[in-house]
Amino acid sequence: MKDFLKVKNLSFRYPGYQYVKEKDIFSDLSFSFKKGEITLFLAPPESGKTTLSRIITALVPRYTGGQLEGNVFLDETDITKERACNLVTKIGVVFQNPEEQILTAEVESEIGFAIEVLGHDYDFIKQKTDDVIEKIGIAYLKGMNPSQLSGGEKRKLLFASLLALDPEIWVLDETFEEIDAESRVSLFNLLKSLNKTVFILTSKFLDIYKKYCSRFFLYDGKELLERAGAPDSSFMAKALESGLYFELEKINGITCKARAKQLQEKKQDSEPIFLKAENLSFKYDNGSFAVNIKEFYLRSGEIVVLLGNNGSGKSTFAKILCGLLKPSAGEIMIENNGSLKESSQEDLNKNVSYFFQNPDFQLFLPTVGEELAFGLKQSGKSKAEIEKLAADTIELFRLENANMPPAIMSYGARKRIQAAIYYLLNKKIVIIDEADSGISFTDYALIIKNIRTLNPMPAIMIISHDIKLSIGFADRIVIMENGAFSEADCEKRVAELLEISLAPELRSGDE
Repeated sequence: MKDFLKVKNLSFRYPGYQYVKEKDIFSDLSFSFKKGEITLFLAPPESGKTTLSRIITALVPRYTGGQLEGNVFLDETDITKERACNLVTKIGVVFQNPEEQILTAEVESEIGFAIEVLGHDYDFIKQKTDDVIEKIGIAYLKGMNPSQLSGGEKRKLLFASLLALDPEIWVLDETFEEIDAESRVSLFNLLKSLNKTVFILTSKFLDIYKKYCSRFFLYDGKELLERAGAPDSSFMAKALESGLYFELEKINGITCKARAKQLQEKKQDSEPIFLKAENLSFKYDNGSFAVNIKEFYLRSGEIVVLLGNNGSGKSTFAKILCGLLKPSAGEIMIENNGSLKESSQEDLNKNVSYFFQNPDFQLFLPTVGEELAFGLKQSGKSKAEIEKLAADTIELFRLENANMPPAIMSYGARKRIQAAIYYLLNKKIVIIDEADSGISFTDYALIIKNIRTLNPMPAIMIISHDIKLSIGFADRIVIMENGAFSEADCEKRVAELLEISLAPELRSGDE
């Protein structure tokens, strides 16, 4: 079978900006894959994956500028010489950041938008929209404004929009990390049943890729390693060495299932409770979804992982804990002089850091240095002290320089800026909402490690859909379902989610 998409001798560099050196994103990059294959392109953050996704969908350099050499052939069509609007039925993309792609104010309108632009009539659009909503399993989102959805739900919505358009090739840029484990399996099964040609770009090798992908590329910024069929031990060793794969045994010295059981048997921590929530209720004004939490606590220095399917209320609960949302009932108490006292929203703001799922909701200043300095300006420190702290933190979190505009940095780098900001603010509780999406395992571990060096060591609440990663870092795991904590056997549920997340060959070898 001949190649369906072929990248040939591709080189690219963006235009230069002040404080940003021109550099080659790719240099003489070549690869190809065949029709019907699900292909994985694995590479570190800042290596050009998003740029590549937009070159092969004809968005770059037309809308960004830059110098492009080489060719991208889709069947017999040279994409580099085409306009994106002429390719919508041939190749489609789901962006890493869904906020850059969602255009309308209703779920059904978003799904039908592209096929409406193509000139289809109302009955066709209605039928197609209903059909893809059923196939993706998002009927419960009907009538909602996409701005109300979780990060994973927004990705499912864009998935549905692409399915309605039905292009020949799907390009998925870091799409699966914020989608819950059960939905990942459903979406991959759907892609398999439709015999779709799929190109997945990611910074992390999830075990599920072994089951569903048939071609694998690993790009380290210079060399491209390719494997057809299951990746061999040398491929996985390279991924592990590059921080793109994660072995739980490397952290804890035990198997995934043994660690999951160990977590459930762990005795109560001796550290005092710093935050406690009781009988919390919250409901959005314009929806039926509600959060109801009977009891929750965080001990100083512990790591609690909050698991749950997309739309189960994890981010809403996090926003209540940090004071962004006010519950309609219940109370949140924070330790003060040795005892727990009821806190105001202002108290929560002062004591709790919250990394938004989307870093662009928190970054708003022109440069990295200004972002890092902003929260310190009320601390009483001198300008020289603030600049020194910012410079040290830039190095600690692997950021480029103080004058770099966050707007032109990668999605993963913007997440590291979030972490650096709250590292400097040094609050008692840190909530990390899906920070593992779009960054390597090494970068994620770096964020956790740096935060845990703070004195006093803060309590950390992690929200994630990576079950193996969660087990590796957690002192305690809590599961949310439909706005409340699950009353089911936590050990059994974690084991089920782990089973879903792992590829079959890993399940059989990890008893």
